[in-house]
Amino acid sequence: MVREKDIILRSLDWTTIVLYLMLGTMGWLAICGASYSYIETNIWEFFALSERTGKQAMWIGISIIAGMVLMFIDKRSYEFSSRFVYAALILLGILTIFISKDIKGSRSWITIGSFGIQPAEFMKFGTTLALASIMNKYGFSLNNRSDFLKCLAITMLPLIV
Repeated sequence: MVREKDIILRSLDWTTIVLYLMLGTMGWLAICGASYSYIETNIWEFFALSERTGKQAMWIGISIIAGMVLMFIDKRSYEFSSRFVYAALILLGILTIFISKDIKGSRSWITIGSFGIQPAEFMKFGTTLALASIMNKYGFSLNNRSDFLKCLAITMLPLIV
């Protein structure tokens, strides 16, 4: 008897997963190479959250966990929540203008303690989710002027904010 776990494991795009892990590892190693003098560095310093390499490793780990969680969410949940996620991220983008600090001439980062997040990075996810929700509707066609304008509006709004 085939178990549900086996079905999920077989349905994964392993090429994409392996490429993601390779790119994440190479990016982390590049940060390691650019950040340290290896003569004086203890191996555990590469994972310290006070260092760039530790923060990068943490974000890679969070993204892997988030990817696994997202895999198990039902398709209808994405369709239902896409509008709310998109609207919340647009509001966060607007809020960023008022609460962010000037960092190297840019007011696009929200700092929380020693961590900084750039809401525009999350907006990529929100925009993609909203576009997928619109494009998944029966009868959708980019040749239809109304559908095209909806997609254009969803894509352009984050650029304006």
